[in-house]
Amino acid sequence: MESSKKKKNVILLTVECLRADRIGTFGYDKKTTPNLDELFKRGILFSRAYSASSWTAPSINALLTSTYPFMYDGDITMNKRTSIAEVLRDNGYTTIGLPFHAYLSSFFGYDKGFDIFKDCLLYT
Repeated sequence: MESSKKKKNVILLTVECLRADRIGTFGYDKKTTPNLDELFKRGILFSRAYSASSWTAPSINALLTSTYPFMYDGDITMNKRTSIAEVLRDNGYTTIGLPFHAYLSSFFGYDKGFDIFKDCLLYT
């Protein structure tokens, strides 16, 4: 994809088990999240977001594919779905995935669309 406009960087950062009431950007007075607070200042902050599930794998699946977790006959893997990583890669972005959760591994197809994927199941 060639364009005279410079493409903007895209970072999707997800954090499991982080309480919004402990983030400086949301009013917490202790400096517990200075790096996140700085990132929020530079990017787009979605302050009213909802999870598609209470469980990590289907929640991230829904986030990465814009699909409901159990749309594909209960298959919560990425196998039959198009991910945002694929769309970005196909539009000239270099895509990198750095999951730190076993349910988000290549075993379940979460490496799909990433040029570089550091699978947590392979860490030693």
